[in-house]
Amino acid sequence: MSSRTTKLAMSPHQYSAPATQKTSWLLLLIITGFLAIYMVCLYAIIIPLSRHAIYALPFTNGTSNTGVQIVFSPARHLPLPENLHLDKDLTLSFHSTNFWVFIFLIVCMFTLYGVCALLLRHLTNRRSTFFALGLIFVATATAGCICIFTPGLLSEDIYLYANYGRILAIHHANPYFVPPAAFPQDPSYPYVYWKQTVSVYGPIWMLVCGGLAKVAGVRPIGSVLAFRIFAYVLHLLNTLLVYAILRQAGKSTSAIAMGTLLYGLNPLILFESCTDGHNDICMATFVLLGMCFGMLAEKRGQTKFVFFVPALVAFTLAVLVKVTILPIVVLAIVMLIGKRVHMIIGDGNERGQLRRQRLRAAFITLCQASIVCLIVACLFYGPFWLGHPLQAILYSFTSQPPNGHAFNSLLATLQIWNSIHPFPHILLPLLANGLWSAITALLLSLALALGAWRLLHTPTILTLALMTLAPQAAFLLTTNWFLPWYVVVPISLAAMCVPHATDRWGRTLLALTLTFSASAFLSYYFTFVGSFFIHFRPADSWRLALAYAVQFALPVLAGIVFSCLPSSLRRKRSGPVGDTDTVPS
Repeated sequence: MSSRTTKLAMSPHQYSAPATQKTSWLLLLIITGFLAIYMVCLYAIIIPLSRHAIYALPFTNGTSNTGVQIVFSPARHLPLPENLHLDKDLTLSFHSTNFWVFIFLIVCMFTLYGVCALLLRHLTNRRSTFFALGLIFVATATAGCICIFTPGLLSEDIYLYANYGRILAIHHANPYFVPPAAFPQDPSYPYVYWKQTVSVYGPIWMLVCGGLAKVAGVRPIGSVLAFRIFAYVLHLLNTLLVYAILRQAGKSTSAIAMGTLLYGLNPLILFESCTDGHNDICMATFVLLGMCFGMLAEKRGQTKFVFFVPALVAFTLAVLVKVTILPIVVLAIVMLIGKRVHMIIGDGNERGQLRRQRLRAAFITLCQASIVCLIVACLFYGPFWLGHPLQAILYSFTSQPPNGHAFNSLLATLQIWNSIHPFPHILLPLLANGLWSAITALLLSLALALGAWRLLHTPTILTLALMTLAPQAAFLLTTNWFLPWYVVVPISLAAMCVPHATDRWGRTLLALTLTFSASAFLSYYFTFVGSFFIHFRPADSWRLALAYAVQFALPVLAGIVFSCLPSSLRRKRSGPVGDTDTVPS
């Protein structure tokens, strides 16, 4: 056969392969350049954080830690404004300028982050996609290192964690019943804000705090670095878990790369884990471990309850870090019921008997799962609660600052606005904590009901991840006490839901969560500037209310827009995310 005949015999896909390969490598080169600029923006954020003296770290001054000084001294020469004279008060103008410089750099990082994610969807060459995955892991590790040594904090929670750990491990007291004020001589005590508050965190986190307190030493900077490094290790582990879950699910290499990037390089996760060391990153680790265990069982074709016990235990351990992730345990039990019920197949002439068999199987599965969760909870809570009356145990939960107060939420927005422009009498019930608690409970119930209905019909791990996002979104939007790091666990779930991008619920929740991870940074307006308005210039506190309102409006708007996308446009944009180009086992 002649060469001409051979060329004609080739398929159109084969004949265009060189061009496609060149395009993929070009896209990879562009992604590399964007990630490099992303790192420069992350490095530059050191400037506004170090200038903001409220949460500056001890190693920002002095001659010790010269290695840190050498690494970050070039950042101080970047041409970023220090004072744009945004207010007549020079100090307030200084902090306002640094906040908006901070937000500008965050916007740049999210823009680059989003563009890289979109470009990954168009990588059709598997070899270039594997190189992209390696690039993502290197970038994640590098970004985490920069965050560890950033000379500033966005919150003081690390000091509270360290204090609880020292109460447990050094002073040998029970942090659930003994507040920080009981040990005013402790080195971490001056840095703690909630001095009269006992711990509301789960026993898993208390054990972690105790262990880190022993290795951190006496100096507060040692505690900061200990919690940051611990969170950094968990962040890298979580990035690997997202990769492993999507790979086990048999998704395309582009979908795997996109999901890994959406988690590993999300700016909010980087700051709230590797810089502020929040325990939500530990909660996300147990959630992802549970998903990974469940995915392994599904991949092996297992449907029996015993094979999903490791996943259920991991989800329970996540709740024992912080109780806000409790819906995932409820939905996981519903998923297991759905798997068990689907195993029972009967004859059409025996519908009544089939229904009874399924109800019996559902009841047995519910009892088995509940017993497993209760045993795990009692094993860890028991040593802390032993010997204490029930009233004292309940008080440790009900005496927390968020109970009965509003902060950085829609309710707080209304309360601030009412203090400037009083509402008509008919609208005053909107300012009640009880009303918003009822709204939260109602939306959580509806979201759980929706998730349970879908899991009974499609009892899979990826569906569980998607349906857990619904109650998380309901809580974030309506809670009376919102903090940016509450979005960390939803982002880890959203990264797993990339294959659901063409599903209406999938794309809505994905868009809402990822947009929330960006808009949540507006809540730090209170830290930089807003607290000044509240205490000294109440008439100008409308700026804080506006920042709060925008941080909630943007994710809702993004969810609405993506839920209304035409079907043809969704299929066109989905690209290779849903293809069958899977990673070999």
